[in-house]
Amino acid sequence: MQNLTSLAGLSHLTTLTSLNVSFNSLQQLEGIQALPSLCSLNISHNRLISVQELTSLSQTLTQLVCSSNKITSTDALAHLPGLHFLALHNNSISTAASVLALTQLSKLKHLTLRKNPVCKQDNWQAATIAVLPSLQVRCWNGARFSWLCCRTCTKHTH
Repeated sequence: MQNLTSLAGLSHLTTLTSLNVSFNSLQQLEGIQALPSLCSLNISHNRLISVQELTSLSQTLTQLVCSSNKITSTDALAHLPGLHFLALHNNSISTAASVLALTQLSKLKHLTLRKNPVCKQDNWQAATIAVLPSLQVRCWNGARFSWLCCRTCTKHTH
């Protein structure tokens, strides 16, 4: 699928558990609420500024890849308590408050934030580690860090 601009017309896919609509031209996620069983979603490489519509998946979504968009806020993601994998790299997240909004995600184990403006702030990595103690793997600015060893790791593990 390329050049997809809408998620309308998905209402008949109520048992769909995984959806990949990456590399399209989506600017919003209207219609996603028609997929109540969705556990895994890849919306990377689109034109999204907000992911507010994802709050309708609060009971089911566990994996979300929304990298390479123009997302500026993570507030809506805080309403997805089941998330354990979140890829947010290469977006427009610029404030520490946006990272702090993720503290509601107690099951979050994997987070990528590299190539976001917030990565240029002093001490943002230490602050993220402090407020997201459940993280086992986090990746920022191209380096992977393991929560267990707190050092740069050469291998990506879960």
